[in-house]
Amino acid sequence: MSDKIGNNTRGRAGLGRPRGALNVTTRTLKAALEASFNEVGGTRWLVELAKSEPRAYAALLAKLLPSQVNMDASVTAYEPITEIRRTIVDVKARDDEV
Repeated sequence: MSDKIGNNTRGRAGLGRPRGALNVTTRTLKAALEASFNEVGGTRWLVELAKSEPRAYAALLAKLLPSQVNMDASVTAYEPITEIRRTIVDVKARDDEV
């Protein structure tokens, strides 16, 4: 396979950043956030945030929760539906005739 200028690129496959590795900007930002968190009080600051701004605290917690939950659920309270019937009922008929 060749790129636009005609050079062979097959020998360069897999030379990029390893899967899951953070780029320099992301690493730097995470380190800065951690340093600022420690500077404002760490865990104590989070407790105070939860008391003073519960909506902001809940938004932080929501970021930690998984966006999808894979589970196998089954309902055992009722019998499973095995048959569906269509019935035509005469609305003018009396209850005892139906």
